[in-house]
Amino acid sequence: MKLLAIPFYLSSVLLVACGSGGGSDDSAPHTEHLAAGTTSVEFSNSNAFSQHVANMTDVERIRRFNIGDDFFENPWVQKQASTELRDGLGPLFNNNACQDCHIRDGRGHAPNISDTDDGTDFSSMLFRVSRSIISDAEMIAMQNGTLANVADTSVGGQLQQNAIFTIEKEAALGVSYDPVTVTFDDGYTVELRKPQWQLTSNYADQGYDFNNDSVFSARVAP
Repeated sequence: MKLLAIPFYLSSVLLVACGSGGGSDDSAPHTEHLAAGTTSVEFSNSNAFSQHVANMTDVERIRRFNIGDDFFENPWVQKQASTELRDGLGPLFNNNACQDCHIRDGRGHAPNISDTDDGTDFSSMLFRVSRSIISDAEMIAMQNGTLANVADTSVGGQLQQNAIFTIEKEAALGVSYDPVTVTFDDGYTVELRKPQWQLTSNYADQGYDFNNDSVFSARVAP
């Protein structure tokens, strides 16, 4: 089995920062109020992103929105479950409900390391996979926009970290973080987390390990 330790910095949506100076000016006007005009929703709690636009008044449109929101929030199950409305999950998948990645219709998070979390909670992020050594024809297709990338021959273009009960997951995932302190010219400092991803194929002993030239891109649900 192959263990990949992949070091790279998290993008801005994943960074955890703490300041030791400077900061925002609380007296500055809040110009983002009603930034979407009449569609803006005046909610400041954790359900703010779960509302329909404020100027949606048509009853039929609101009904369709609520039906879609129900499908977004409720989980899918594997075949032969007690329900037939949401069956057919798997055999491999990233999550069994849209909201499990897009938490409360908002952004996901990177795995944490704490007393209660061992760095294996990848419920709201995933890994895109592509080959780094490609043919001239594949390069031309990518330049023409007819090919997004060249996928790994074993796991495809996206790693599926979950599976139904009778199937082995594609890979075991883990992460650890190294603290990195960054100091700006004005002396303001932030502490970032530099992740070390661990990806271990669960099918390597069956001849389906990751390609040697495959590269992995960590993505947090927007």
